[in-house]
Amino acid sequence: MLGGHQLNTNAGFQNPRIGYLHGDLLYFEFEDLAEEEDTLELEDPSDIRLHSSNAALFDAHTKDFPDLRLPEPDIGPMALLLQPAFGSSFGALQTLDYDSSLLSYYEAVVCSSCTLLDDADHNPYRHLILPMAMQSEGIYHATLAVSAQILGIAEPKYRFAALDHANRALKCLITTLQRGNWSGAEIDEILGLALMLCWFEITDGCRPSWVTHLNGIHNLIIRYPQLFKRSTVALYRFFNRYFSFHVVLARTTFRVDDDLWFSNAASDEPTLAIATSVQDKIYDVSATNPSPQPENHGQYVPFSESTELLSRTMSLDDLDQIDSYMGFSNSLLLLINEIADLAWKYPSKAEVESDLSTVRSIVDRLRRSLSNLRQTPPPLCMIKGNPNDENQRHLYMQAAFEFETIAEANRTGALLLLHEVCSSRLQRPDIFESDAPSSSADNTKSECVRKILDIMLENINRIGRTAALPLWPLFLAGCCATSEEDRVIVMRIFQETEKPKRFGNITPAREVVEMIWRQRDLGVQDDRKRRQSAAARRFETAKTMDPTFQFREIPSTCQIQSFKNSPRRCGGMFEWERALSMMGDLKLSLT
Repeated sequence: MLGGHQLNTNAGFQNPRIGYLHGDLLYFEFEDLAEEEDTLELEDPSDIRLHSSNAALFDAHTKDFPDLRLPEPDIGPMALLLQPAFGSSFGALQTLDYDSSLLSYYEAVVCSSCTLLDDADHNPYRHLILPMAMQSEGIYHATLAVSAQILGIAEPKYRFAALDHANRALKCLITTLQRGNWSGAEIDEILGLALMLCWFEITDGCRPSWVTHLNGIHNLIIRYPQLFKRSTVALYRFFNRYFSFHVVLARTTFRVDDDLWFSNAASDEPTLAIATSVQDKIYDVSATNPSPQPENHGQYVPFSESTELLSRTMSLDDLDQIDSYMGFSNSLLLLINEIADLAWKYPSKAEVESDLSTVRSIVDRLRRSLSNLRQTPPPLCMIKGNPNDENQRHLYMQAAFEFETIAEANRTGALLLLHEVCSSRLQRPDIFESDAPSSSADNTKSECVRKILDIMLENINRIGRTAALPLWPLFLAGCCATSEEDRVIVMRIFQETEKPKRFGNITPAREVVEMIWRQRDLGVQDDRKRRQSAAARRFETAKTMDPTFQFREIPSTCQIQSFKNSPRRCGGMFEWERALSMMGDLKLSLT
Protein backbone atom coordinates (compact mmCIF):
# COMPACT_ATOMS: atom_id res chain seq x y z
CA MET A 1 0.00 0.00 0.00
CA LEU A 2 1.30 3.44 -0.91
CA GLY A 3 -0.69 6.60 -0.51
CA GLY A 4 -3.68 4.50 0.48
CA HIS A 5 -3.70 2.60 -2.84
CA GLN A 6 -2.67 -0.94 -3.68
CA LEU A 7 0.34 -1.04 -5.95
CA ASN A 8 1.78 -3.86 -7.99
CA THR A 9 5.11 -4.24 -6.20
CA ASN A 10 5.99 -7.57 -7.82
CA ALA A 11 6.09 -6.49 -11.42
CA GLY A 12 9.60 -5.29 -12.23
CA PHE A 13 10.16 -2.67 -14.89
CA GLN A 14 13.37 -2.68 -16.85
CA ASN A 15 15.14 0.61 -16.35
CA PRO A 16 15.89 2.29 -19.72
CA ARG A 17 18.50 4.99 -19.82
CA ILE A 18 16.76 8.14 -18.63
CA GLY A 19 18.08 11.54 -19.54
CA TYR A 20 16.53 12.96 -16.38
CA LEU A 21 18.62 12.34 -13.32
CA HIS A 22 22.22 11.33 -13.31
CA GLY A 23 22.82 10.43 -9.69
CA ASP A 24 26.39 11.70 -9.45
CA LEU A 25 25.59 14.96 -11.24
CA LEU A 26 22.70 15.82 -8.96
CA TYR A 27 24.52 14.61 -5.88
CA PHE A 28 27.54 16.80 -6.51
CA GLU A 29 25.33 19.73 -7.48
CA PHE A 30 23.58 19.49 -4.12
CA GLU A 31 26.87 18.82 -2.38
CA ASP A 32 28.18 22.11 -3.76
CA LEU A 33 25.13 23.86 -2.37
CA ALA A 34 25.66 22.27 1.03
CA GLU A 35 29.30 23.34 1.04
CA GLU A 36 28.27 26.91 0.27
CA GLU A 37 25.81 26.86 3.14
CA ASP A 38 28.44 25.44 5.49
CA THR A 39 30.46 28.61 5.02
CA LEU A 40 27.64 30.67 6.48
CA GLU A 41 27.44 31.38 10.17
CA LEU A 42 24.62 29.12 11.27
CA GLU A 43 23.01 29.38 14.63
CA ASP A 44 23.21 26.55 17.07
CA PRO A 45 20.90 23.76 15.83
CA SER A 46 19.24 23.81 19.20
CA ASP A 47 17.92 27.27 18.37
CA ILE A 48 16.03 26.15 15.29
CA ARG A 49 13.61 23.80 16.98
CA LEU A 50 9.90 24.31 16.76
CA HIS A 51 9.14 23.81 20.46
CA SER A 52 5.66 24.53 21.74
CA SER A 53 7.13 27.51 23.56
CA ASN A 54 8.20 28.90 20.18
CA ALA A 55 4.67 28.82 18.80
CA ALA A 56 4.58 32.52 17.91
CA LEU A 57 6.04 31.96 14.46
CA PHE A 58 3.75 29.01 13.88
CA ASP A 59 0.72 31.07 14.89
CA ALA A 60 1.81 33.97 12.69
CA HIS A 61 1.74 31.69 9.66
CA THR A 62 -1.61 30.15 10.49
CA LYS A 63 -3.41 33.46 10.96
CA ASP A 64 -2.07 35.21 7.86
CA PHE A 65 -5.03 34.15 5.75
CA PRO A 66 -8.68 34.22 6.78
CA ASP A 67 -10.31 30.84 6.42
CA LEU A 68 -12.62 31.31 3.45
CA ARG A 69 -13.00 27.62 2.73
CA LEU A 70 -15.98 25.47 3.32
CA PRO A 71 -15.93 23.63 6.66
CA GLU A 72 -12.70 21.72 7.17
CA PRO A 73 -12.83 18.18 5.77
CA ASP A 74 -12.43 15.24 8.06
CA ILE A 75 -8.79 14.22 7.69
CA GLY A 76 -9.02 11.47 10.26
CA PRO A 77 -6.63 10.65 13.09
CA MET A 78 -3.63 11.43 10.88
CA ALA A 79 -3.77 15.17 11.58
CA LEU A 80 -0.83 16.32 13.73
CA LEU A 81 -0.42 12.76 14.97
CA LEU A 82 1.30 11.24 11.95
CA GLN A 83 4.16 8.89 12.67
CA PRO A 84 6.37 7.38 9.96
CA ALA A 85 5.86 3.68 9.41
CA PHE A 86 9.05 2.75 7.61
CA GLY A 87 10.79 -0.58 7.55
CA SER A 88 13.27 -1.61 10.19
CA SER A 89 16.20 -0.09 8.29
CA PHE A 90 14.71 3.38 8.48
CA GLY A 91 12.77 2.95 11.68
CA ALA A 92 16.06 2.77 13.55
CA LEU A 93 17.41 5.86 11.78
CA GLN A 94 18.08 8.75 14.12
CA THR A 95 16.07 11.83 13.16
CA LEU A 96 16.32 15.43 14.24
CA ASP A 97 14.35 16.21 17.37
CA TYR A 98 12.23 18.88 15.67
CA ASP A 99 11.11 16.62 12.80
CA SER A 100 7.68 16.00 14.28
CA SER A 101 7.07 19.74 14.49
CA LEU A 102 8.14 20.24 10.87
CA LEU A 103 5.76 17.47 9.86
CA SER A 104 2.95 19.05 11.87
CA TYR A 105 3.65 22.41 10.22
CA TYR A 106 3.44 20.79 6.79
CA GLU A 107 0.14 19.12 7.65
CA ALA A 108 -1.50 22.07 9.41
CA VAL A 109 -0.17 25.07 7.47
CA VAL A 110 1.53 24.10 4.21
CA CYS A 111 -1.16 21.70 3.02
CA SER A 112 -3.87 24.20 3.91
CA SER A 113 -2.33 26.82 1.63
CA CYS A 114 -1.67 24.54 -1.35
CA THR A 115 -5.15 24.49 -2.88
CA LEU A 116 -8.36 26.49 -2.91
CA LEU A 117 -10.35 23.49 -1.65
CA ASP A 118 -8.94 21.28 1.06
CA ASP A 119 -10.55 17.88 0.67
CA ALA A 120 -9.66 14.45 -0.66
CA ASP A 121 -10.71 15.34 -4.22
CA HIS A 122 -8.83 18.64 -4.48
CA ASN A 123 -5.78 18.57 -2.19
CA PRO A 124 -3.33 15.84 -3.23
CA TYR A 125 -0.60 17.36 -1.06
CA ARG A 126 -2.51 16.32 2.02
CA HIS A 127 -4.31 13.22 0.79
CA LEU A 128 -1.69 11.67 -1.54
CA ILE A 129 1.76 13.05 -0.70
CA LEU A 130 1.38 12.98 3.09
CA PRO A 131 0.40 9.28 3.27
CA MET A 132 3.28 8.50 0.89
CA ALA A 133 5.64 10.34 3.25
CA MET A 134 4.57 7.97 6.02
CA GLN A 135 5.67 4.98 3.92
CA SER A 136 8.77 6.30 2.16
CA GLU A 137 12.00 7.48 3.79
CA GLY A 138 12.85 9.71 0.83
CA ILE A 139 9.47 11.41 0.56
CA TYR A 140 9.42 11.85 4.34
CA HIS A 141 12.67 13.81 4.21
CA ALA A 142 11.56 15.74 1.12
CA THR A 143 8.34 16.73 2.89
CA LEU A 144 10.24 18.02 5.91
CA ALA A 145 12.67 19.81 3.59
CA VAL A 146 9.79 21.68 1.95
CA SER A 147 8.30 22.52 5.34
CA ALA A 148 11.60 23.87 6.67
CA GLN A 149 12.29 25.73 3.42
CA ILE A 150 8.97 27.56 3.66
CA LEU A 151 9.68 28.45 7.29
CA GLY A 152 13.10 29.61 6.14
CA ILE A 153 11.58 32.34 3.95
CA ALA A 154 10.70 34.23 7.13
CA GLU A 155 13.40 32.80 9.42
CA PRO A 156 16.73 31.96 7.71
CA LYS A 157 17.74 29.77 10.66
CA TYR A 158 15.44 27.03 9.32
CA ARG A 159 17.68 26.69 6.27
CA PHE A 160 19.85 24.28 8.24
CA ALA A 161 16.98 21.84 8.62
CA ALA A 162 15.86 22.38 5.02
CA LEU A 163 19.29 21.52 3.61
CA ASP A 164 19.72 18.56 5.93
CA HIS A 165 16.44 16.94 4.91
CA ALA A 166 16.82 17.80 1.22
CA ASN A 167 20.26 16.18 1.24
CA ARG A 168 18.80 13.01 2.77
CA ALA A 169 15.94 12.97 0.26
CA LEU A 170 18.34 13.38 -2.64
CA LYS A 171 20.47 10.49 -1.40
CA CYS A 172 17.35 8.30 -1.24
CA LEU A 173 16.47 9.30 -4.80
CA ILE A 174 19.96 8.50 -6.09
CA THR A 175 19.95 5.13 -4.32
CA THR A 176 16.60 4.17 -5.85
CA LEU A 177 17.62 5.33 -9.33
CA GLN A 178 20.82 3.32 -9.21
CA ARG A 179 19.02 0.20 -8.03
CA GLY A 180 17.18 -0.39 -11.33
CA ASN A 181 14.42 -2.94 -11.93
CA TRP A 182 11.96 -0.69 -10.16
CA SER A 183 8.70 -1.98 -8.81
CA GLY A 184 5.49 -0.01 -9.16
CA ALA A 185 5.87 1.30 -5.61
CA GLU A 186 9.43 2.44 -6.32
CA ILE A 187 8.39 4.34 -9.44
CA ASP A 188 5.67 6.07 -7.43
CA GLU A 189 8.32 6.91 -4.84
CA ILE A 190 10.66 8.35 -7.50
CA LEU A 191 7.84 10.47 -8.88
CA GLY A 192 6.90 11.71 -5.43
CA LEU A 193 10.52 12.55 -4.66
CA ALA A 194 10.99 14.38 -7.96
CA LEU A 195 7.85 16.42 -7.33
CA MET A 196 8.78 17.37 -3.77
CA LEU A 197 12.37 18.24 -4.71
CA CYS A 198 11.04 20.33 -7.59
CA TRP A 199 8.85 22.18 -5.08
CA PHE A 200 11.82 22.54 -2.73
CA GLU A 201 13.99 24.15 -5.42
CA ILE A 202 11.23 26.53 -6.54
CA THR A 203 10.72 27.62 -2.94
CA ASP A 204 14.46 28.24 -2.74
CA GLY A 205 14.22 31.26 -5.05
CA CYS A 206 13.70 29.16 -8.22
CA ARG A 207 17.01 27.32 -8.29
CA PRO A 208 17.45 26.01 -11.88
CA SER A 209 17.52 22.36 -10.79
CA TRP A 210 13.72 22.47 -10.41
CA VAL A 211 13.58 22.05 -14.20
CA THR A 212 15.65 18.87 -13.96
CA HIS A 213 13.26 17.33 -11.45
CA LEU A 214 10.28 18.37 -13.57
CA ASN A 215 11.86 16.66 -16.56
CA GLY A 216 12.19 13.53 -14.47
CA ILE A 217 8.45 13.48 -13.76
CA HIS A 218 7.72 13.80 -17.46
CA ASN A 219 10.15 11.09 -18.57
CA LEU A 220 8.83 8.57 -16.08
CA ILE A 221 5.21 9.28 -16.96
CA ILE A 222 5.70 8.69 -20.68
CA ARG A 223 8.03 5.68 -20.20
CA TYR A 224 5.73 3.79 -17.86
CA PRO A 225 2.16 4.44 -19.04
CA GLN A 226 1.21 0.82 -18.29
CA LEU A 227 2.01 1.31 -14.61
CA PHE A 228 -0.23 4.33 -14.33
CA LYS A 229 -3.08 2.56 -16.07
CA ARG A 230 -2.94 -0.14 -13.38
CA SER A 231 -2.25 2.28 -10.57
CA THR A 232 -4.52 4.78 -8.96
CA VAL A 233 -6.18 7.28 -11.28
CA ALA A 234 -5.88 10.04 -8.67
CA LEU A 235 -2.12 9.64 -8.36
CA TYR A 236 -1.66 9.41 -12.13
CA ARG A 237 -3.68 12.56 -12.77
CA PHE A 238 -1.89 14.46 -10.02
CA PHE A 239 1.59 13.87 -11.42
CA ASN A 240 0.41 14.69 -14.94
CA ARG A 241 -1.30 17.86 -13.77
CA TYR A 242 1.74 18.99 -11.81
CA PHE A 243 3.99 18.52 -14.83
CA SER A 244 1.56 20.14 -17.27
CA PHE A 245 0.96 23.20 -15.10
CA HIS A 246 4.64 23.84 -14.47
CA VAL A 247 5.90 23.18 -17.97
CA VAL A 248 3.26 25.32 -19.70
CA LEU A 249 3.85 28.39 -17.55
CA ALA A 250 7.61 27.84 -17.88
CA ARG A 251 7.21 27.93 -21.68
CA THR A 252 5.78 31.44 -21.38
CA THR A 253 8.87 32.76 -19.59
CA PHE A 254 11.88 30.97 -21.09
CA ARG A 255 12.77 28.53 -23.86
CA VAL A 256 11.87 25.25 -22.22
CA ASP A 257 13.12 23.15 -25.12
CA ASP A 258 16.68 23.99 -24.06
CA ASP A 259 16.12 22.35 -20.67
CA LEU A 260 13.29 19.85 -21.00
CA TRP A 261 12.93 16.85 -23.21
CA PHE A 262 9.40 17.59 -24.36
CA SER A 263 9.05 15.15 -27.22
CA ASN A 264 5.81 13.54 -28.26
CA ALA A 265 5.43 9.84 -27.67
CA ALA A 266 3.74 7.12 -29.61
CA SER A 267 0.23 6.47 -28.45
CA ASP A 268 -2.69 4.21 -29.19
CA GLU A 269 -5.81 5.26 -31.06
CA PRO A 270 -8.01 5.82 -27.97
CA THR A 271 -5.65 8.41 -26.47
CA LEU A 272 -5.26 10.17 -29.82
CA ALA A 273 -9.04 10.25 -30.14
CA ILE A 274 -9.27 11.84 -26.69
CA ALA A 275 -6.81 14.55 -27.74
CA THR A 276 -8.84 15.25 -30.88
CA SER A 277 -12.06 15.51 -28.87
CA VAL A 278 -10.39 17.91 -26.44
CA GLN A 279 -9.27 20.10 -29.32
CA ASP A 280 -12.73 20.12 -30.89
CA LYS A 281 -14.31 21.15 -27.59
CA ILE A 282 -11.83 23.95 -26.88
CA TYR A 283 -12.05 25.48 -30.34
CA ASP A 284 -15.73 24.82 -30.97
CA VAL A 285 -16.59 28.30 -29.61
CA SER A 286 -14.64 30.04 -32.37
CA ALA A 287 -16.69 28.33 -35.05
CA THR A 288 -19.87 29.93 -33.72
CA ASN A 289 -18.53 33.43 -34.22
CA PRO A 290 -16.50 33.47 -37.44
CA SER A 291 -14.86 36.55 -38.84
CA PRO A 292 -13.86 37.20 -42.44
CA GLN A 293 -10.27 36.16 -42.84
CA PRO A 294 -8.03 35.97 -45.86
CA GLU A 295 -7.52 33.02 -48.10
CA ASN A 296 -7.38 30.26 -45.49
CA HIS A 297 -10.14 31.25 -43.05
CA GLY A 298 -11.63 28.07 -41.68
CA GLN A 299 -8.46 26.13 -42.42
CA TYR A 300 -8.01 23.35 -39.89
CA VAL A 301 -4.87 24.00 -37.87
CA PRO A 302 -4.32 21.11 -35.45
CA PHE A 303 -2.95 21.25 -31.94
CA SER A 304 0.80 21.56 -31.61
CA GLU A 305 2.55 18.33 -30.64
CA SER A 306 3.09 19.49 -27.07
CA THR A 307 -0.56 20.48 -26.63
CA GLU A 308 -1.72 17.19 -28.09
CA LEU A 309 0.51 15.34 -25.64
CA LEU A 310 -0.75 17.35 -22.67
CA SER A 311 -4.39 16.86 -23.64
CA ARG A 312 -4.26 13.06 -23.71
CA THR A 313 -4.82 12.67 -19.99
CA MET A 314 -7.50 15.35 -19.65
CA SER A 315 -11.15 14.53 -19.20
CA LEU A 316 -13.72 16.11 -21.50
CA ASP A 317 -16.22 16.25 -18.66
CA ASP A 318 -14.31 18.80 -16.56
CA LEU A 319 -12.23 20.56 -19.21
CA ASP A 320 -13.65 23.99 -18.31
CA GLN A 321 -13.72 23.32 -14.56
CA ILE A 322 -11.37 25.50 -12.52
CA ASP A 323 -8.65 23.43 -10.91
CA SER A 324 -8.22 23.99 -7.18
CA TYR A 325 -4.41 24.06 -7.43
CA MET A 326 -3.80 25.85 -10.75
CA GLY A 327 -6.54 28.43 -10.28
CA PHE A 328 -7.86 28.00 -13.81
CA SER A 329 -9.16 25.27 -16.12
CA ASN A 330 -7.44 22.72 -18.32
CA SER A 331 -9.01 24.46 -21.32
CA LEU A 332 -7.12 27.64 -20.47
CA LEU A 333 -3.93 25.69 -19.77
CA LEU A 334 -4.01 24.20 -23.28
CA LEU A 335 -4.75 27.58 -24.85
CA ILE A 336 -1.80 29.11 -22.99
CA ASN A 337 0.41 26.31 -24.29
CA GLU A 338 -0.76 27.02 -27.84
CA ILE A 339 0.19 30.69 -27.38
CA ALA A 340 3.60 29.65 -26.07
CA ASP A 341 4.03 27.31 -29.01
CA LEU A 342 3.28 30.17 -31.41
CA ALA A 343 5.89 32.29 -29.63
CA TRP A 344 8.67 29.78 -30.31
CA LYS A 345 7.46 28.42 -33.65
CA TYR A 346 9.04 30.88 -36.09
CA PRO A 347 12.80 31.48 -35.81
CA SER A 348 12.80 34.40 -38.28
CA LYS A 349 10.50 37.20 -39.33
CA ALA A 350 10.79 36.04 -42.93
CA GLU A 351 9.18 32.73 -41.94
CA VAL A 352 6.37 34.60 -40.19
CA GLU A 353 5.68 36.64 -43.31
CA SER A 354 5.76 33.59 -45.57
CA ASP A 355 3.23 31.82 -43.34
CA LEU A 356 1.20 34.90 -42.44
CA SER A 357 -2.19 33.46 -43.37
CA THR A 358 -1.68 30.54 -40.98
CA VAL A 359 -0.43 32.88 -38.24
CA ARG A 360 -3.55 35.02 -38.64
CA SER A 361 -5.75 31.95 -38.44
CA ILE A 362 -4.03 30.72 -35.26
CA VAL A 363 -4.20 34.13 -33.56
CA ASP A 364 -7.85 34.56 -34.53
CA ARG A 365 -8.73 31.12 -33.20
CA LEU A 366 -6.87 31.67 -29.93
CA ARG A 367 -8.31 35.15 -29.45
CA ARG A 368 -11.88 34.01 -29.94
CA SER A 369 -11.47 30.90 -27.81
CA LEU A 370 -10.09 33.01 -24.95
CA SER A 371 -12.81 35.63 -25.32
CA ASN A 372 -15.57 33.02 -25.24
CA LEU A 373 -14.08 30.76 -22.58
CA ARG A 374 -16.33 30.26 -19.55
CA GLN A 375 -14.58 28.64 -16.61
CA THR A 376 -16.70 27.19 -13.82
CA PRO A 377 -15.88 26.36 -10.17
CA PRO A 378 -15.78 22.68 -9.26
CA PRO A 379 -18.70 21.13 -7.38
CA LEU A 380 -18.19 22.64 -3.95
CA CYS A 381 -19.86 19.74 -2.13
CA MET A 382 -22.53 22.02 -0.71
CA ILE A 383 -22.16 21.47 2.95
CA LYS A 384 -23.30 18.37 4.73
CA GLY A 385 -25.49 20.30 7.14
CA ASN A 386 -28.63 22.33 6.53
CA PRO A 387 -28.57 23.69 2.94
CA ASN A 388 -30.62 26.67 4.12
CA ASP A 389 -27.99 27.73 6.66
CA GLU A 390 -27.02 31.31 5.79
CA ASN A 391 -23.47 30.97 7.11
CA GLN A 392 -22.84 27.90 4.99
CA ARG A 393 -24.38 29.56 1.95
CA HIS A 394 -22.15 32.59 2.49
CA LEU A 395 -19.04 30.40 2.64
CA TYR A 396 -20.15 28.62 -0.51
CA MET A 397 -20.60 31.89 -2.40
CA GLN A 398 -17.23 33.18 -1.19
CA ALA A 399 -15.48 30.05 -2.41
CA ALA A 400 -17.17 30.21 -5.82
CA PHE A 401 -16.28 33.89 -6.17
CA GLU A 402 -12.65 33.15 -5.27
CA PHE A 403 -12.42 30.49 -7.98
CA GLU A 404 -13.99 32.71 -10.64
CA THR A 405 -11.89 35.77 -9.78
CA ILE A 406 -8.57 33.92 -9.96
CA ALA A 407 -9.57 32.16 -13.18
CA GLU A 408 -10.57 35.45 -14.81
CA ALA A 409 -7.23 37.05 -13.91
CA ASN A 410 -5.46 34.12 -15.59
CA ARG A 411 -7.69 34.27 -18.68
CA THR A 412 -6.89 37.97 -19.08
CA GLY A 413 -3.22 37.12 -18.60
CA ALA A 414 -3.45 34.72 -21.54
CA LEU A 415 -4.87 37.50 -23.73
CA LEU A 416 -2.03 39.77 -22.63
CA LEU A 417 0.51 37.07 -23.48
CA LEU A 418 -1.03 36.64 -26.94
CA HIS A 419 -0.70 40.38 -27.48
CA GLU A 420 2.98 40.26 -26.47
CA VAL A 421 3.67 37.31 -28.77
CA CYS A 422 2.21 39.21 -31.72
CA SER A 423 3.95 42.49 -30.95
CA SER A 424 7.30 41.40 -29.51
CA ARG A 425 8.22 38.07 -31.05
CA LEU A 426 6.29 38.12 -34.34
CA GLN A 427 6.59 41.92 -34.72
CA ARG A 428 3.04 42.01 -36.07
CA PRO A 429 0.87 43.75 -33.44
CA ASP A 430 -1.63 44.48 -36.20
CA ILE A 431 -2.63 40.79 -36.19
CA PHE A 432 -3.81 40.96 -32.59
CA GLU A 433 -5.52 44.32 -33.01
CA SER A 434 -7.26 43.57 -36.30
CA ASP A 435 -8.59 40.24 -35.06
CA ALA A 436 -10.01 41.67 -31.84
CA PRO A 437 -13.81 41.46 -31.56
CA SER A 438 -15.24 44.97 -31.48
CA SER A 439 -17.25 44.19 -28.34
CA SER A 440 -14.24 42.95 -26.39
CA ALA A 441 -13.04 44.94 -23.40
CA ASP A 442 -9.53 43.51 -23.80
CA ASN A 443 -8.60 45.01 -27.17
CA THR A 444 -5.37 46.66 -26.07
CA LYS A 445 -2.41 45.81 -23.91
CA SER A 446 -3.18 48.62 -21.47
CA GLU A 447 -6.75 47.36 -21.02
CA CYS A 448 -5.50 43.86 -20.21
CA VAL A 449 -2.95 45.22 -17.75
CA ARG A 450 -5.52 47.41 -16.04
CA LYS A 451 -8.06 44.59 -15.76
CA ILE A 452 -5.56 42.22 -14.14
CA LEU A 453 -4.43 44.86 -11.65
CA ASP A 454 -8.01 45.86 -10.81
CA ILE A 455 -8.98 42.25 -10.15
CA MET A 456 -6.02 41.63 -7.88
CA LEU A 457 -6.13 44.94 -6.05
CA GLU A 458 -9.83 44.63 -5.23
CA ASN A 459 -9.57 41.01 -4.06
CA ILE A 460 -6.03 40.66 -2.74
CA ASN A 461 -7.14 39.43 0.71
CA ARG A 462 -9.26 36.70 -0.87
CA ILE A 463 -7.07 35.47 -3.71
CA GLY A 464 -3.65 35.70 -2.05
CA ARG A 465 -4.10 33.11 0.68
CA THR A 466 -3.14 29.97 -1.28
CA ALA A 467 -0.66 28.81 -3.91
CA ALA A 468 -3.39 29.43 -6.50
CA LEU A 469 -2.83 33.18 -6.25
CA PRO A 470 -2.57 34.58 -9.81
CA LEU A 471 1.17 35.25 -9.81
CA TRP A 472 1.52 34.54 -13.53
CA PRO A 473 -0.88 37.27 -14.74
CA LEU A 474 0.52 39.67 -12.13
CA PHE A 475 4.00 39.07 -13.53
CA LEU A 476 2.82 39.68 -17.10
CA ALA A 477 0.96 42.83 -16.08
CA GLY A 478 4.05 44.08 -14.26
CA CYS A 479 6.28 43.45 -17.26
CA CYS A 480 3.85 45.29 -19.55
CA ALA A 481 3.03 48.18 -17.18
CA THR A 482 4.24 51.52 -18.55
CA SER A 483 2.59 54.24 -16.46
CA GLU A 484 3.84 55.22 -13.02
CA GLU A 485 0.37 54.63 -11.62
CA ASP A 486 0.34 51.04 -12.84
CA ARG A 487 3.85 50.44 -11.53
CA VAL A 488 2.87 51.64 -8.07
CA ILE A 489 -0.11 49.27 -8.06
CA VAL A 490 2.03 46.35 -9.23
CA MET A 491 4.51 46.92 -6.40
CA ARG A 492 1.72 47.24 -3.87
CA ILE A 493 0.24 43.91 -4.94
CA PHE A 494 3.64 42.22 -4.85
CA GLN A 495 4.22 43.54 -1.34
CA GLU A 496 0.87 42.16 -0.16
CA THR A 497 1.50 38.73 -1.69
CA GLU A 498 5.00 38.58 -0.18
CA LYS A 499 3.83 39.42 3.35
CA PRO A 500 2.83 35.86 4.37
CA LYS A 501 6.33 34.65 3.36
CA ARG A 502 4.87 31.38 2.24
CA PHE A 503 5.87 31.17 -1.43
CA GLY A 504 9.50 31.36 -2.53
CA ASN A 505 8.90 32.31 -6.17
CA ILE A 506 7.15 35.65 -5.57
CA THR A 507 10.28 37.63 -4.73
CA PRO A 508 12.22 36.45 -7.83
CA ALA A 509 9.21 37.37 -9.99
CA ARG A 510 9.13 40.87 -8.50
CA GLU A 511 12.87 41.26 -9.02
CA VAL A 512 12.51 40.38 -12.71
CA VAL A 513 9.77 42.99 -13.13
CA GLU A 514 11.94 45.61 -11.41
CA MET A 515 14.86 44.69 -13.68
CA ILE A 516 12.68 45.22 -16.74
CA TRP A 517 11.60 48.64 -15.52
CA ARG A 518 15.19 49.69 -14.79
CA GLN A 519 16.43 48.58 -18.19
CA ARG A 520 13.50 50.25 -19.92
CA ASP A 521 14.07 53.53 -18.07
CA LEU A 522 17.81 53.45 -18.75
CA GLY A 523 17.16 52.73 -22.41
CA VAL A 524 14.76 55.67 -22.71
CA GLN A 525 17.21 58.02 -21.00
CA ASP A 526 20.18 56.88 -23.08
CA ASP A 527 18.19 56.99 -26.30
CA ARG A 528 16.88 60.48 -25.52
CA LYS A 529 20.42 61.74 -24.84
CA ARG A 530 21.76 60.20 -28.05
CA ARG A 531 18.95 61.66 -30.10
CA GLN A 532 19.36 65.12 -28.58
CA SER A 533 23.13 65.12 -29.10
CA ALA A 534 22.86 63.86 -32.67
CA ALA A 535 20.09 66.33 -33.47
CA ALA A 536 22.07 69.24 -32.02
CA ARG A 537 25.16 68.35 -34.05
CA ARG A 538 23.12 67.86 -37.20
CA PHE A 539 21.26 71.14 -36.69
CA GLU A 540 24.45 73.18 -36.13
CA THR A 541 26.19 71.65 -39.13
CA ALA A 542 23.23 72.12 -41.44
CA LYS A 543 22.52 75.65 -40.28
CA THR A 544 26.12 76.67 -40.97
CA MET A 545 25.84 75.34 -44.51
CA ASP A 546 22.25 76.47 -45.22
CA PRO A 547 20.50 79.22 -43.17
CA THR A 548 17.11 78.08 -44.56
CA PHE A 549 17.54 74.60 -43.09
CA GLN A 550 14.40 73.17 -41.40
CA PHE A 551 15.00 70.85 -38.45
CA ARG A 552 13.59 67.34 -38.85
CA GLU A 553 13.81 64.82 -36.02
CA ILE A 554 15.82 61.72 -36.77
CA PRO A 555 14.41 58.30 -35.85
CA SER A 556 15.33 56.80 -32.51
CA THR A 557 17.99 54.15 -32.08
CA CYS A 558 15.27 51.63 -31.25
CA GLN A 559 13.43 52.43 -34.49
CA ILE A 560 16.61 52.12 -36.54
CA GLN A 561 17.45 48.79 -34.92
CA SER A 562 13.91 47.60 -35.54
CA PHE A 563 14.18 48.46 -39.22
CA LYS A 564 17.51 46.63 -39.42
CA ASN A 565 16.14 43.54 -37.74
CA SER A 566 12.77 43.32 -39.44
CA PRO A 567 13.81 41.63 -42.70
CA ARG A 568 16.07 39.15 -40.96
CA ARG A 569 14.64 37.95 -37.67
CA CYS A 570 11.76 37.97 -35.20
CA GLY A 571 11.68 40.33 -32.27
CA GLY A 572 14.06 37.89 -30.61
CA MET A 573 13.21 38.00 -26.94
CA PHE A 574 10.47 39.09 -24.62
CA GLU A 575 11.53 41.79 -22.22
CA TRP A 576 11.41 39.28 -19.37
CA GLU A 577 13.69 36.93 -21.30
CA ARG A 578 16.36 39.59 -21.42
CA ALA A 579 15.92 40.28 -17.71
CA LEU A 580 16.14 36.57 -16.86
CA SER A 581 19.33 36.32 -18.91
CA MET A 582 20.84 39.31 -17.10
CA MET A 583 19.97 37.66 -13.79
CA GLY A 584 22.10 34.59 -14.53
CA ASP A 585 19.61 32.71 -16.75
CA LEU A 586 17.10 32.49 -13.93
CA LYS A 587 14.56 29.71 -14.48
CA LEU A 588 11.53 31.48 -13.09
CA SER A 589 8.54 29.41 -12.03
CA LEU A 590 5.26 31.35 -11.85
CA THR A 591 3.13 28.48 -10.55
